[in-house]
Amino acid sequence: MSVWAVYARVSTEEQAKFGASLASQIEAATDRALALGAGEVITFVDEGVPGDVLGRPGITRLREAMANRSIAGLVVYDPDRLARNLAHQLLLTEEIQTAGVKLEFVNFEWKDTDEGRLFYSIRGAIAEYEKAKIRERTTRGKWAKVKQGYSPNGRVPYGYLFDKPSRTISVNPETAAWVKQIFFWIAREGLGPQRLANRLNALNVPPPQRASQWGTSSLRHIIRNPAYKGRQVVHKYNTEGTHKNPHLPKEQRIPVLMRAPEDWLTIPIPQLIDEPTWALAQAAMGDLRHKHAGRPGKHFFLLQRIAACGICGASLYGARVNRALNSRYYRCTSQVNPRLDKCGLPHMPADQMEATVWELVLGWATDLEQHARAVATAAPAASAAPVALAAPAASAQPPTADLSHLQNQLTAVQQEQAQLSALVSGGLVKPEHVSGAIRELSQRAGTLAQMIEQFGREAAINPGWNPGDCRPLTRDDLAAWAPAQRQELVKRYIEEVHAYPDGKLRVVPRVGWS
Repeated sequence: MSVWAVYARVSTEEQAKFGASLASQIEAATDRALALGAGEVITFVDEGVPGDVLGRPGITRLREAMANRSIAGLVVYDPDRLARNLAHQLLLTEEIQTAGVKLEFVNFEWKDTDEGRLFYSIRGAIAEYEKAKIRERTTRGKWAKVKQGYSPNGRVPYGYLFDKPSRTISVNPETAAWVKQIFFWIAREGLGPQRLANRLNALNVPPPQRASQWGTSSLRHIIRNPAYKGRQVVHKYNTEGTHKNPHLPKEQRIPVLMRAPEDWLTIPIPQLIDEPTWALAQAAMGDLRHKHAGRPGKHFFLLQRIAACGICGASLYGARVNRALNSRYYRCTSQVNPRLDKCGLPHMPADQMEATVWELVLGWATDLEQHARAVATAAPAASAAPVALAAPAASAQPPTADLSHLQNQLTAVQQEQAQLSALVSGGLVKPEHVSGAIRELSQRAGTLAQMIEQFGREAAINPGWNPGDCRPLTRDDLAAWAPAQRQELVKRYIEEVHAYPDGKLRVVPRVGWS
């Protein structure tokens, strides 16, 4: 009893999902195989795999079966079902003939002659050309619709709905309200992505599609997405050929490339966020990045973000080289950044550098006249190591911390706590649904209270941001300061510290806040 194979393929995921043309291919090919004398028919199918991919699961199993000499014949509905690439089609046909398998098509007469092979090749070339033309016409029509204001693919940002018949975008009332709330929280309260995610998850706010809960990456995407201002950017990335990536080995996958900005297209959509709120949110995100960029890591370094290389000007970062001896050093970032040329600055001992700079700051903070002379004359100041002072640096912007602003934030948080408590006590919300939000608000209230208390203590000791306006501190005052407070004091008095291979430091004093 001869065993014949039937191969069928549908080219798109939508066809695979709904079975379009797949059953008819199998039925017609099976009837043809039985008519040719097949005693048993084995079916090989590829669902949703493009025809220009050679490594399809179904075709791979068919090739293995042919190599094992387990089938006598093969029926395919049409040559373009076998492959949409002429080179692949000829390669598969040669394998079929080499294995001694009889090849038949339902709607094409295959002849193993010179003329038959020529016509077969022409048919394959036409199929490949036809596919390219279909893709080109489809792409051109899609982007013509986009230029008229229609959505190209139905993907819409969180807060919107896509109407498939009209291919237009409208506001989703349920999620759009939360988009506005997210921008309010980031712009007015300064909440970061992690706190926003915790609050939204605690309130059971529906997350974006395909997500089980809110995460920081989806929130950053929302906050930075200009579509909420009423203009959605499309045609930003070139994805040509990437439809084959799921079926290709990792090393052969085609990368997604960003097009030049002048090639981007925008379509008008309903506006959810006005320009002032958008600007405030972006500024708040920038403030958060600046704040956390200077956050101390596992190992504290006093000169973090103000130490620089005296050779190349790159910043220095703290590193613990010998864990057993706890050896701390400052290293030039050019040693680890491939975009920078490596300079010859050796590892600078952190303990020695920090002691030198801290002794200098102590002198300035306890003797304001000494600081004024240093800024005015750039004369050498007494320190534990040779230190040369540079000319005054350009004035920086004052910190944005304000006691009234902190108190207003604390009042707002306390009001929100009271509202949630009222909802729970009134039976409108289950306690377990808002427990996370209540806990986060309590933590925020505690943090604000600590900031207000710290603000008052610091104002009593050092009532002003400009060093020239501060009353002198004493060494007893500074002895009780935590490392983070000492770091803040160093940054108030010093703009930069440049380190040189011979161990000398060049300190650039900060003129003051203007």
